[in-house]
Amino acid sequence: MKTDVTLLSKDTISIIKTRNEKWRVILFFTLYVSFFLLIFQPFGVNNYDPTHHISLDFLLGSVGFGLISGIIISIHEFIIMPYCIKKKTGVTILTRLCMSFILLPFGIYLFYNVIGNFHDWKWSSFFGFIRDVSLMAILPMSLIYIYYNYIKIKKAYRILLNKPTFNPSEETQLITIESDNRNDSIILRLDTLLYIEAQDNYVNVYHLLNNEVKKQLLRTTMKVLESKLKEMTVVRCHRSYLVNINLIIKVKGNGNQMKLFLPNVKKPIPVSRSYISPLKEIIATHHK
Repeated sequence: MKTDVTLLSKDTISIIKTRNEKWRVILFFTLYVSFFLLIFQPFGVNNYDPTHHISLDFLLGSVGFGLISGIIISIHEFIIMPYCIKKKTGVTILTRLCMSFILLPFGIYLFYNVIGNFHDWKWSSFFGFIRDVSLMAILPMSLIYIYYNYIKIKKAYRILLNKPTFNPSEETQLITIESDNRNDSIILRLDTLLYIEAQDNYVNVYHLLNNEVKKQLLRTTMKVLESKLKEMTVVRCHRSYLVNINLIIKVKGNGNQMKLFLPNVKKPIPVSRSYISPLKEIIATHHK
């Protein structure tokens, strides 16, 4: 049985994904631009006066440039990107980067001319701003890229350490799932177990019998079953679901929402957001 796991075998290229990550980048850029202008005073902002001291007007202007930068990045990340670029690929990420290197200088250039009564409103100055602001933005963008890739690698390493190891020879073994009082139980081959669904204080065990889906209700908890089956191919994908990795035939979704499809099962199995990353790693490794 061939499983469609191309979505899970490689992650989409992205630097920042979640809303919290975007807000952290916006705050970082806002502070970076303000402090960069105050400390280094580049591009002749001090009128090339070596004796220039930081005045209140210069301080407010630097903070203003930082706030404008934050506003522009907010518009870029929360309004332009979600509606203009739907799919994250290498080309779209490059487009995203180029757009930021155009929008950011334009916004700063516009703010610069507004507070200066449009004294430098000409194309040559605009292209100069694109050059200078792009050079200034290379450092923070590089730091952001390094930081979030470090977080990604650290998370992948943590998942790798905690990832269950599956023995292929166990796929056809018989397993016993018992109720808490051991009065009821079900014995089946591991490769016929589809998924387990929580139902109040009970669980429904779905399995294949003569190529048909059967279910049995047992009084036990998902926590007990997860612990019992953790060394096998059955893993947690949702607060209410355990699924047999070997029987997944198709995966749909992205980093925010995902569904699993099993043979002869009409409804897809949902995957909670917190389980998406570890599940992607497990499936990509197990379905080589």
